Amino acid sequence: MNQHAARMSATLKQFSPTLGAALLALIPALGAPKVAVGQQAKTSQPQAMAALRLLAVNPTVLFVQREEGLRQVAEVTIENFAAAVEASLEVRLGAQGTSTALGKLNKGKSTAEVHVPDVRQPTPVEFVLRAEGKLQDRRTMTWQPGRHWEVCLVQQANVFLLTLKRAEDGDGIIVRLAETEGKEAMATVTVPHVAIQKAVVTNLVEENQAALASTPHQLTVPVKAFGLTTVRLQVR
Repeated sequence: MNQHAARMSATLKQFSPTLGAALLALIPALGAPKVAVGQQAKTSQPQAMAALRLLAVNPTVLFVQREEGLRQVAEVTIENFAAAVEASLEVRLGAQGTSTALGKLNKGKSTAEVHVPDVRQPTPVEFVLRAEGKLQDRRTMTWQPGRHWEVCLVQQANVFLLTLKRAEDGDGIIVRLAETEGKEAMATVTVPHVAIQKAVVTNLVEENQAALASTPHQLTVPVKAFGLTTVRLQVR
């Protein structure tokens, strides 16, 4: 007890017992430590930061047919700031949602493919990234209708369309053909729904090597026996 306050209370009791008792009741409170406003918030545990971040979502020129309809292939880039973790990405269009398992993503940047429902007009699409069921990141973007086209190989049954994708540098479309029967071939490639501006043979790392003659919708590609030929198509 504060000795000065006790002496004051004893003195006051001589004149007013009630006032002295009231002062005694206040003494413990006067000596109690003060708690600053907000001190409790400072001691609470901070929320854990998300380990995964959705860096980019890029549409490709490719489509796949599923039971529920045509789907456009999109390439997503994700960065993991922590240890490897199982992740998934949900694509939401209106009331519909489809989740794709991405597998275990290691620390650093990773790329993966997901399928987006085919749209006929600009439509908001939401991408929701989760790790072990916990929300990590989400992004909504206006998805633009993709250009629909197809590639047909004719005249040469021994030539197989091995790859059809966007070029790694973003310049055109890569078509890779493989000969399967050990006979050199000249394969005719037809693209009815886009116009070819330029066709170039490349190596496997997509470095341009030689120009190929083409019409707006067709070109002839030489393929060696059991060989691969890669062609870059610049289209409009």
